[in-house]
Amino acid sequence: SVHVYLTKMPMLGRCCDTRVATLTSLKEATICAPVDPDIPIVVIPLDVEPTFLALGPLHLSVGFNNTAWFYAVDHADGGVVQVCNQEYLGSVQELHINGEYAAALFDGKVLLHTISPDPSVSENRQSRLFPERSGTGKIVHHNLTN
Repeated sequence: SVHVYLTKMPMLGRCCDTRVATLTSLKEATICAPVDPDIPIVVIPLDVEPTFLALGPLHLSVGFNNTAWFYAVDHADGGVVQVCNQEYLGSVQELHINGEYAAALFDGKVLLHTISPDPSVSENRQSRLFPERSGTGKIVHHNLTN
């Protein structure tokens, strides 16, 4: 028989306000608020072994390669619902989210898009790729504010 042991787990973690999200096992993320013991600890079972993680005020996102899964987190009761998943045009190097939007960096570009697609919102507001014209530069870092 062959035995395989995991000797090192990737360290993935993000913070938003007073909350911290960490990868606590290969297919599990945990959100806690170390400075506020009244906020319950939320444990989220995952479908994949993620290589990136992002935390916003209302959502947690995990992803692998060119796909990200978004979860709505209710911090009052610890409830979690998978909202959607998003496929990008290349392997995601970095992902940031706020209350409404996600921004993914891949291949020197950033795709800004709504987390929960809303048919009442115009197409122009649902997603936008930066830089808008090819050949105008390469993005190496990005961030989002609330």
